[in-house]
Amino acid sequence: MRLGWVATTALLCTLTAHGQIAAPSEHALNALTQIDALPAAAALTDAFAPAPAFDDLIQLALNSDHAGDLGVQLRAIHALPTFCPTEPTARVACAQNTLVHDTLIQIIENDQLTQHTPQDTLCLRAAVEALGATRSGLESDVIELVPLLGNGNRDVRATVARALHNICNIQAKAPLQARYAIEPILQVRIEILSAIQDLNQCTP
Repeated sequence: MRLGWVATTALLCTLTAHGQIAAPSEHALNALTQIDALPAAAALTDAFAPAPAFDDLIQLALNSDHAGDLGVQLRAIHALPTFCPTEPTARVACAQNTLVHDTLIQIIENDQLTQHTPQDTLCLRAAVEALGATRSGLESDVIELVPLLGNGNRDVRATVARALHNICNIQAKAPLQARYAIEPILQVRIEILSAIQDLNQCTP
């Protein structure tokens, strides 16, 4: 497992350090930017060929200076969990020390260190939502997201509540209840309450 972590970290650092991100082809852009739907992994694999679609998506998602089309970057972030298995018993394939999981964690952590431009906030929300979409069940993901329940942006807080609901680990219940008690925005309170009500069905 340690070797897997080293390999994953090395690849993430390499992709981030490149700086130059190749523009996707028109075919790849069309596949990535479907209207009202996330593309399937098979469609992305076909569209980005002969390069590995997964590697290209990671490069687009890790575009920390938001160079190029921000919409494409957001779509790439949202598309990463499509490479996760859908069966609950296979969730480990997108858990810690995997490229999907660790790329999303890196985006979340990086965007909290920036000056919080509107672009940073959008990427943060996209990565939080995508982390929830992995349905990892990991307590470590709960620990990662809970501080963001106090984020100054109400949309970030609402997105975090939905993500904690989707991650589905009962350890999120107490911090969600604590936030619900002090949350001033009704829409966010609704999201938090929905998450709390459903978390009883989740594993520790």
